[in-house]
Amino acid sequence: MQDSKQIEFIAERVVSEVLARHLPEIRQEMVRRVIAELPAAGASEGGAASAVLEAALAALQDVTSQADILNVLLDFAARFSGRVALFVVRGETATVWQARGFPDDNGLRNFNLNLTDAVVARVVHERIPGAAGLDFDPNFLARVGHAAGGNAILLPLVLREKVSALVYSDCGLEGGKLDVSALKLLMRSAGMWLEVLALRKAMIGGAPAPEPAPPVPERSQVTVASVTPERAAAVAASAPAHAAPQQAAHAASRTAIAVATPESDWTPEERDLHLRAQRFARLLVDEIKLYNQAKVAEGRAARDLYDRLKEDIDKSRASYHKRYGSTPAASADYFTKELVRILADNDASLLGANFPG
Repeated sequence: MQDSKQIEFIAERVVSEVLARHLPEIRQEMVRRVIAELPAAGASEGGAASAVLEAALAALQDVTSQADILNVLLDFAARFSGRVALFVVRGETATVWQARGFPDDNGLRNFNLNLTDAVVARVVHERIPGAAGLDFDPNFLARVGHAAGGNAILLPLVLREKVSALVYSDCGLEGGKLDVSALKLLMRSAGMWLEVLALRKAMIGGAPAPEPAPPVPERSQVTVASVTPERAAAVAASAPAHAAPQQAAHAASRTAIAVATPESDWTPEERDLHLRAQRFARLLVDEIKLYNQAKVAEGRAARDLYDRLKEDIDKSRASYHKRYGSTPAASADYFTKELVRILADNDASLLGANFPG
């Protein structure tokens, strides 16, 4: 048992070190993706919005805590709107953490938003921005006043497929700026960097995060189906004749491990295990893509991704199965799912005929 724990500790330390070394490249990739969308956001003001957004991205890269990221988000959101408030969502409550542009920003702290309000409930449920005009939470509007013309929006901050915070922005009482496109990009960028930070913390042991820490999601969005022994035998038999023996064994063993209970009956511990396995798989595959972008593009075009990335894929798969292959999460095979989603752009055929998955 001691050896197993020691091996797990070493594995976590190594992954943490790898992630730490790759943070500059991850930052660059985030900047590249967001800047690709800047022209549309900045066109109305001759590129001024683009310059502000680039400054926001630079600021996000320089901070290393959740609280600092949220502060940067608020500071720059205030430059694209008249007033802005960030609500941290915890369980059944959404509480103001900080605000900008109101007569009494500090006085808004600890104000609770009504999660049953139609606008709020829709944004949380659908995880997309929603207009927050005159029909928004009446208690909040009574406290801060109605924005001119009802020009307001509520944006979700999505972390690990769950809304962990809400940002209310409006044009102010007298009417003013409200750049929705820029605000959406800010929210997306902050969410991406929070994800990176969460992964890094998870790899180094999950130290308590500074307030306000976005809550851990209660369940995975991935449904896992059970597999019959007959199906497992069929998969093993269908493995390519030229495949390595361990690949054929992997195909059979991975399929043979069935989930005894449906996802709806998972215990909190089981849900947490599946979430950790899914995040670890995503991290491994993201790393493959990040350092092999040319091969990924070529492999998609030639429909032979596995052949071009075989060494990286096999090593990462081994790391994933060493950590989760003997757990209930093994039946979900998140590693293969993330390969298909991230590398093959949701088209498994792009991995090629030699892929053993």
